[in-house]
Amino acid sequence: MTLIETASKSGSVEMINQSGTQDVIVIGAGIIGVALAWELSKSGRQVTLVDREGPGMGCSWGNAAHFATEQIFPLANGDNLKNLPGYLFRANSPLTFRKSSLGSLIPWGVRYLLACRESQVRRGAAALRALNERSLSAWQDLLADVGAASLLHTPGTLQLAETRQGALELEALQRDLSVYGIASTLLNSGEVTELIGALAPGDYRGLHFPGTAYCNDPYELLLAVFRACLARQVRFCQADVRHLRAVGDGSVEVETEGGTLTAGAVVICCGVHSKALIERQGYHIPMIAERGYHMLLPEAGICPSLPITLHERQFIMTPMNKGVRLAGTVEFARPEDPPTMKRADMLFDQASQLFPSLNASDATKWMGCRPTLPDYLPVIGRLSRAAGQVFASFGHAHLGLTQAAISARMLAMLMEGDEPGLDLHPYRVERF
Repeated sequence: MTLIETASKSGSVEMINQSGTQDVIVIGAGIIGVALAWELSKSGRQVTLVDREGPGMGCSWGNAAHFATEQIFPLANGDNLKNLPGYLFRANSPLTFRKSSLGSLIPWGVRYLLACRESQVRRGAAALRALNERSLSAWQDLLADVGAASLLHTPGTLQLAETRQGALELEALQRDLSVYGIASTLLNSGEVTELIGALAPGDYRGLHFPGTAYCNDPYELLLAVFRACLARQVRFCQADVRHLRAVGDGSVEVETEGGTLTAGAVVICCGVHSKALIERQGYHIPMIAERGYHMLLPEAGICPSLPITLHERQFIMTPMNKGVRLAGTVEFARPEDPPTMKRADMLFDQASQLFPSLNASDATKWMGCRPTLPDYLPVIGRLSRAAGQVFASFGHAHLGLTQAAISARMLAMLMEGDEPGLDLHPYRVERF
């Protein structure tokens, strides 16, 4: 018999005695795991969520709140590879790395180079499109189920270019995306200014994507799903998972620092922390912590009506309940490295060049680790090398919020023995 910690329906934490084999244990209570717990509970499964922290304390708390359905081109591509030297040696670059991470980046970097081949980019784009084109409807269904449909807003997203070169790149992006059926509208400078206002004088161009969405607070969205899970008797156990092992009856033991739980099936979806658990099942996973930063401006002085991606600067501004969130950038580092908060300051410095009235009073800063695989595709499916029923959903990189609901739906269907309606082969862990 094991003593575990669990959240009650009211959200309080209590201690319960847990014995015998549970149905499903989902390791990771970020938006990927919570959405999956909901889908499995809908199917009648008894689910226990396990996380080393409280629900949603990683990237699910601090992301850009953007359902980026238009982002179907993997960041592993020839253009980014060509621009990489310039990024690394440019002041205020959207991409940087810590010297301490260089050794761990080499295996990832080799795989990244292979993923940048044109044939791989095309396959990656098809795989991301297959998820993204289903993601928004999956979220709308899920949020309607939990009574939180009002949390999703659909005015689209604006990608804003400041330069002539940026305008040409937006035109090329529109052409490339149209091949995949991604709708967008080019806006001239007057139309851009009319849409968002508050801009410094300039000759702007915009690309509006109507098929995207955002939420006012990704953590509140996660909590809405989490509370609905609790109402369906999903349990939450706060514990650090150390190891998985199959036992003779086909079940899987989940060893934590506080004891051992046993389940008929286990799903690993704990972001960057998935790597260690997956590798103990016989895999080598070239996953890194691609760190992103945000700055939340509670007294921003502007109120955009939709998310705005600054094309040349490569970060996004999202209107939120508590202000305007500036989010993005890429920092390659180890998860345990201390944050580089000047990366968050840089977001404000750059945004204020375009929005002179932007105000940083009482601003707060945050850093989170995106779980990133070198081909920028997630892992979704069963671990065939693992003894017992072990599944995984991790590595969604910049698209965790976007793809959480559809990933959960597909994996839950697979676990129930149903046809997912989507070829999961591109997301298999065995590709590494």
